[in-house]
Amino acid sequence: MKKNDQTEVLPRLYGGEEGGERVARRKQQFMDAGLRLFGSGGYRSATVRALCKEAKLTDRYFYESFTSTEQLLIEVYQREIAIIESKLLAAVGELGPDSKLQQVVERALDMFFQAVENPLVARTVWVEILGVSPTVDRVYYDAMARFGAMLMGMVQVVYPNWKIPVVQRQILANSIVGAINQSTTNWLISGFQQKRQDLVAANSLLFKGLISVIEVE
Repeated sequence: MKKNDQTEVLPRLYGGEEGGERVARRKQQFMDAGLRLFGSGGYRSATVRALCKEAKLTDRYFYESFTSTEQLLIEVYQREIAIIESKLLAAVGELGPDSKLQQVVERALDMFFQAVENPLVARTVWVEILGVSPTVDRVYYDAMARFGAMLMGMVQVVYPNWKIPVVQRQILANSIVGAINQSTTNWLISGFQQKRQDLVAANSLLFKGLISVIEVE
């Protein structure tokens, strides 16, 4: 071969997988293992050793994708939040453009509580994420702010002339999101004793009060 010849280096295949695919699969295994351990025994008991055992991989592969268990917790949390957000948007998108806000709210709440009825998801997203570190707390509060913005966005679409100042809307959104979060936490702690329909009906009353105020403005 001449010195100036350039040979394309192809990724090596193992079991039909390229290198990047193997890395992604191993990362997914650790994230799934993280959800199972965070959602059952809790974050603080989920050591790297325990995660490796659950994922059936070595610590070499853990550090291939994550710098710490904290980073893994953040990525598992963000993945589950993204799934919930996409389900909410899909559920709302299934309704017609002439749907009333209360219909939109009830559909979104029903889909939300369906998503968090999984105890592994509920505990990870609403319990284990809190109090780990300022960095993790910031991830949590940013996600809750997005939920609040999503909520106010739905209201604004139906009631574009709503007169409540923007700052008050943000406070109101935080309050409603906080109430729903507390309902979720209590539901988890009680072992999901209440029916999902009761949680939807009770939380929708918050929005009925909000809508009644908007409609008389």
